[in-house]
Amino acid sequence: NCILEDITFEVKTEERVAIIGENGCGKTTLFKIIAGIEEYHKGLMAIKKGAVVGYLNQIPNYPKEMRGIDVLNTAFKQIFHIKDQMRNLEYEMGIVEKEELNKVMQRYAKLQQTFESQGGYDIEEKISKVCSGLRFTQGFLEKKFSLLSGGEKTTIILGKMLLERPDILLLDEPTNHLDVDSIEWLEEYLCEYKGTVLLISHDRYFLDKVATSTIEIEEGKSNLYLGNYSYYVEEKERRILEQLEAYQQQQ
Repeated sequence: NCILEDITFEVKTEERVAIIGENGCGKTTLFKIIAGIEEYHKGLMAIKKGAVVGYLNQIPNYPKEMRGIDVLNTAFKQIFHIKDQMRNLEYEMGIVEKEELNKVMQRYAKLQQTFESQGGYDIEEKISKVCSGLRFTQGFLEKKFSLLSGGEKTTIILGKMLLERPDILLLDEPTNHLDVDSIEWLEEYLCEYKGTVLLISHDRYFLDKVATSTIEIEEGKSNLYLGNYSYYVEEKERRILEQLEAYQQQQ
């Protein structure tokens, strides 16, 4: 059974595209194909080489002892690894022979440069920004991740993804478990996002604020509209009337 048949579109960096259509039309399937979770049997998909895709859908299993804050911190695991190496070298500097010291210091300087270029000194500020935006209290972050409700887990994973800042962000109903203030904060955050954002949402106001273009999936085919949700509604009506007039003239 073929769900998506004639889908053609191109999305550029810093574009924010709403994917809309009736339930069961294949929106989530499309996201899974882009994320590499589901296979497709025909056609071609090209993603910029080296681009990282972040997909908000599945809740990963983390070790039982992990708290919400620990899950957020996994967004920076590479940077924390560099920090650990720097600590080890700091220790080495104190015990190493004089002739070896220069080599250790050179290695340390290289790591420090990488740490800084990857934003190592801004981690706390980034986490704080996302936590206040998504209304994560200290008490909430200290809770074991495994004991959180499904909705709470989803918001933590959303926070982790925003901290990871992938090149392509696939958000399937991101506002489902957020309050009004958090939704407004997310709108602003996504409008300033430096990567590509693809959105599925039933929240029309959210799509209006965030989307720069809209792709409708209907009967396995895609139609592109170069504007937000409100623009799509007007433009679709105009296209239908145009087709109707053309049909009547033909008759």
